[in-house]
Amino acid sequence: MKQKLAILIVFISCSGFSFSQNLKRVAKYQKDLLNTNISDTARISAYMGLVSEYADNNQDSAFKYVEKAEIFSLSVNNILGHAKALYAKATIYYYQNDYKSAKAF
Repeated sequence: MKQKLAILIVFISCSGFSFSQNLKRVAKYQKDLLNTNISDTARISAYMGLVSEYADNNQDSAFKYVEKAEIFSLSVNNILGHAKALYAKATIYYYQNDYKSAKAF
């Protein structure tokens, strides 16, 4: 019984640490997006960072940010950023079992 309790405590501690790290990264990316002096590439990277953070747990938010990255990268003619956004969009569709949309992107 003590061993099970110890394993549970370790698991909860690790989960909490991971969650707080996730919140710190999300806050950093959101702060970067509020900064008007960052480069276009850094802005796209911040959007894509948010996509990565939300992809597993909140696919609606991930999709929102991937669309912002896609639109912004097109507006500044950043081909690599656009390609990464399309790939991320396809991945999100794939994990939602929407294979037809995933293939389209």
